[in-house]
Amino acid sequence: MSNRILFVSPGYFRGDDSPHMLRDAFRYVRYLETRGVSARLLLLLEPGCSEEPRDRRLSAAPYEKWIDSAFWRSWDVGIVMMYSYGVLSPRAMLPVFQAIRDAGCRIVFQMDAGLGLPAFPYRIWTLLKRRYWWARWRNRSVFSSAVRAIAQIVHWAEGSTARFVCRELLPLCDSIRVESPVAMENTRKRLRALGRPEAAERVVFAVHPVPDAFAWNDSVHKEKVILCVSRDWETPLKGGRILAKAFLDVLPGSGWKAVVIGDHSKDVFGEFGRVGVSVTTYPRINPDELPPQFLRSSILVTASGAETGPIVAWEALAAGASVVFPPELAQLEPLVHAGFASMSRHRTASSLATAIRTEMHAWDEGCRDPRNIFEKAGNKGLVSYLWEELRSSFAK
Repeated sequence: MSNRILFVSPGYFRGDDSPHMLRDAFRYVRYLETRGVSARLLLLLEPGCSEEPRDRRLSAAPYEKWIDSAFWRSWDVGIVMMYSYGVLSPRAMLPVFQAIRDAGCRIVFQMDAGLGLPAFPYRIWTLLKRRYWWARWRNRSVFSSAVRAIAQIVHWAEGSTARFVCRELLPLCDSIRVESPVAMENTRKRLRALGRPEAAERVVFAVHPVPDAFAWNDSVHKEKVILCVSRDWETPLKGGRILAKAFLDVLPGSGWKAVVIGDHSKDVFGEFGRVGVSVTTYPRINPDELPPQFLRSSILVTASGAETGPIVAWEALAAGASVVFPPELAQLEPLVHAGFASMSRHRTASSLATAIRTEMHAWDEGCRDPRNIFEKAGNKGLVSYLWEELRSSFAK
């Protein structure tokens, strides 16, 4: 069997390469290219799209080819690394998995904590679940009853989807990679409960791949900078408004400053200069400009309320920075026990400010060491480390 690997993302290619160049799978492709290895990322060609990817490292094919084993044999690869997020439902993915197996390829499935449920419905479910408990408490209005009913329907749909994934899809995989230890244990428990113990043994924890450009080294000088990165700071789930209030509490007179990167960062944080709070904002920047920002920063703060295993956290650890995160990201709590992070106990500005202040004090008192953070946690997320780990697991 060939030693080559094909990365596959079931997201639509709509004639534009750029949305796919930032995703996790392409990080592996870029890394392998620096090592002289030819690697490709396969995408799903949107119906009606006649354009082809311009970048030679990207390919796109219609769904009809994805369910043909001859198509997968034509790639002459031994391993197909499939990502769960995309436009295909688990039931549409089943014939794809079967075709890959019929072609003699091994399947590495990189899945999120939603057990294959597409990202958007999963986030809607997360929101409705919170509203559901609120509605039970406030069980007085038509609105709260309607929200409760919708939440129950979404809960049933999520459970049905997860059972299908566990019973039909995951047993076809040679390796099942999830993004947090909590997700790993939950997935193993569900597989065992559904009579798939052999698949449960193939579930492993694997963080998001971080480019080696983020790696801390002795020449890096840490500054009293707090970094915050998000796609869109006006999205309520990203917690921009909460973070802004927390900064007003902790930054004045501290000697620390913040750098906020992402769409609408100026709209949410841009007025701070008028009140003497040092916050620098940037719109979304080129990926190549991100590593220097992480390397100079001492603390990374993420206020997002819906992430499986936030990639910015692993980028920060690789750069030797500590992390502050909200209670919704409790899967990162082992980092607190290891001395690399602080968790906000509640989703409030005051609680987040307390966690940020804890990290600021730890750095000011010399209790945080970037070398220690990198060597104990950060290097485990580097693409080079993950690739060698993945390759060695199939060499046995």
